[in-house]
Amino acid sequence: VRRTHGDLSASIVAAVEQVGARVERDAATDLLTINDEFTTSVILARCRSTPLGHHRWLLRLEDSLRPDVTVAARLTPANDSILDYYLFPRIDVLVSRLLSDQNALSIDVYRFDDLSFFIGMATRAQIEAA
Repeated sequence: VRRTHGDLSASIVAAVEQVGARVERDAATDLLTINDEFTTSVILARCRSTPLGHHRWLLRLEDSLRPDVTVAARLTPANDSILDYYLFPRIDVLVSRLLSDQNALSIDVYRFDDLSFFIGMATRAQIEAA
């Protein structure tokens, strides 16, 4: 099963809406606005193998959109399922746009096995009455 950007984006929207968040999608740019609070760009990073058998993932970040958070889904070496996710905040500018099998801690601090943390960011919290 080949994952597409549209599939990934739709699954993220569904997961965020399931916890009660509101998502608006810009049809021209695919930029997601969540709860009128922050914007998100979703990218799918396909794996490429080097001649020596190492794996590389090129991140095609949408700098012109200036999303608050970029969700990058890294695919497995077979490019048939999601390996992990990176949540990059706009405030941190990435020097390298290439991920590998072994990344520096400064990159892997943004790595997550699933989208639980991101979905938590979108979850609305009830404020108790004073």
